Amino acid sequence: MTKRPPPPAKHRFQPGKSGNPGGKPKVPDDIAKARKLNQQELERVVNKYLWLDRAALQEAVKDPATPMLELMVASIMAQAAQKGDQQRLEFILQRLIGRVTDKIEVKVPAPFVIKRASGDELVLGARVMSEDEV
Repeated sequence: MTKRPPPPAKHRFQPGKSGNPGGKPKVPDDIAKARKLNQQELERVVNKYLWLDRAALQEAVKDPATPMLELMVASIMAQAAQKGDQQRLEFILQRLIGRVTDKIEVKVPAPFVIKRASGDELVLGARVMSEDEV
């Protein structure tokens, strides 16, 4: 197998320069702060604001008497609803119901047993599974 020639000098990595100058996208501050909440407190606050219409939600965000915790959650929900912000919607759903995981079910056919005239059995299609696989 032949070795590929190196790319032209202008396309090679430059010393001291990042290969990803933009970096990882920054998580909005309101989401970063809300991630620190415990599950029960977040559920209580989200349930309080979840059933409000947009006008009532906006009023809660603008009300100076709204506690900071509730203000953060209401703000996330208001921006998610107003802008259709997928990142904020996913954050709220993941905090309430958890991340969705894909589960794959594999069915193994039953082994086939051949009985010989001598009384011996020949088992085909079976394999011994470890405890981790069960």
